Amino acid sequence: NPYKFSVWYNGSLGLSAGVPAKAPLNTKIFDTSSNFDATTNNRFTAPVAGFYWINGQVQIGGAGIGGGTYGLPYLYKNGSEARRGLQLTGSGSGTTILNLQVSDLFQLAANDYIELWADTNDTSRNIQGGPNFTFMSGFLVSAT
Repeated sequence: NPYKFSVWYNGSLGLSAGVPAKAPLNTKIFDTSSNFDATTNNRFTAPVAGFYWINGQVQIGGAGIGGGTYGLPYLYKNGSEARRGLQLTGSGSGTTILNLQVSDLFQLAANDYIELWADTNDTSRNIQGGPNFTFMSGFLVSAT
């Protein structure tokens, strides 16, 4: 299987409440066939038709997340929401961060693309960068 990648976000991106934002995954750990654009579009483009396993995590941070603040992760396919992960809500302690995870098996045609997005209801939050905080990986399971 020549098609596999692992990337992460190196930075911090401010969020607007209720407005999903794409995680600008800009650092490659590996990309065996150069199918992840970490410079311009921050997305994986399927090189061949097939079934692909995609996994992502977004860490929503700030100065601690209290009760009532939530976050949602998404995987977008060709610019539209395709899979929504579990909504997590702050504990109310004011020290919480949210690690939002989403994954699924996608049937992709050649040139379909996948992106990692997130949303929150609190404007004072951001997407936290780091290889263990905000990342996406995937691989071809089988060609169709």
